[in-house]
Amino acid sequence: MDTGIRILKMPSFFLQMFKRGRYVYRRSVVADETDDGKEKVKREREERERFAVAAIAFCIKHYAVFKRHFVQVVAKLPSEEFGDPRFEPRMNEDLVLEGERHVLILEFKIDAPLQDDQNPGKELFWKDGYGRKILSTYSSKELHYILVGTDFDQQRCDRLRGKFDMSIRCSSVPWQALGIGKRGESSLEDLYDCLASLGVSTFRFRHMKKKTTYTHDAKSGLETYNFLEWVLGELELEARSDSSVRDRAFGMTIGRTKKSEMAQKLAEATQTTGYPGWIGYAMDENGNGRPAVALYFSQKDAQNEVKKRLEKSFGKVEVHEFTLWIEKEGEGHLDDGEWFTKLLKTAASV
Repeated sequence: MDTGIRILKMPSFFLQMFKRGRYVYRRSVVADETDDGKEKVKREREERERFAVAAIAFCIKHYAVFKRHFVQVVAKLPSEEFGDPRFEPRMNEDLVLEGERHVLILEFKIDAPLQDDQNPGKELFWKDGYGRKILSTYSSKELHYILVGTDFDQQRCDRLRGKFDMSIRCSSVPWQALGIGKRGESSLEDLYDCLASLGVSTFRFRHMKKKTTYTHDAKSGLETYNFLEWVLGELELEARSDSSVRDRAFGMTIGRTKKSEMAQKLAEATQTTGYPGWIGYAMDENGNGRPAVALYFSQKDAQNEVKKRLEKSFGKVEVHEFTLWIEKEGEGHLDDGEWFTKLLKTAASV
């Protein structure tokens, strides 16, 4: 019987090897990664992704419970069909699982945009990119191209697949879907710690009963800025920098360069070419923090429209010239993470 004992310490050992290099995850590194022109930063990001995929491949191979969970999540297929995973068998393949009938080709992303030749929502993917290469390699089987940690335009993908008459099923899953839950997680604790350290923010806060920086859970070992960064990461928004928008307030500016659907919707709602907003905590005279969000606008009409949406769900909204300021009232029924998430989605009309 496969108990998983063999892998309990291996990913941590693997992570220690990674930490000896120059690429270990740091918030400052992620901030630098907004500059796509820096070749060094690009290499660092790619190394973090490679280590993360290698750790996942190791666990798929040696822990049957995780393999079963992984294959079900990414493809909804029985894991028994597939042999051992192949780590980077070719330049355009991060991880491959192959069975008699199906082939799963997986591409992983950590805080990185999809290139057009990797993106099934782009014509280049089908014409001369990953799609064309995958089809030429595995043409005799049912092909599944799966993105982990990023997304694409599914409708456009379906149109392009028909246009090029290529039978590759394309899908995506978020990083958090790889979490196995409380059942069996103890055997995979080192894997998830490894992924968290490599920049997959969703695994940093998996043990929090109430995702807020002002509960005992958070005070016992979580940094406020890491928590705010995690919130933005879950929304696929960029954590630009630490900032302050008024006295006794601290938090993090929402960046403008991330090309996710949420980022685009928020930019459209605020009608700004600059930073769309800020999230953080407003401190009272006793040093207690209250969740707060500031949204920045370029046009009054856009500001008024968002203000009306927010007032329906969140009550009082302060207006300071071209800025909306909202603070969480009382305890409420939402924890801090849920409150930030709901408010930003409401503002973006998502």
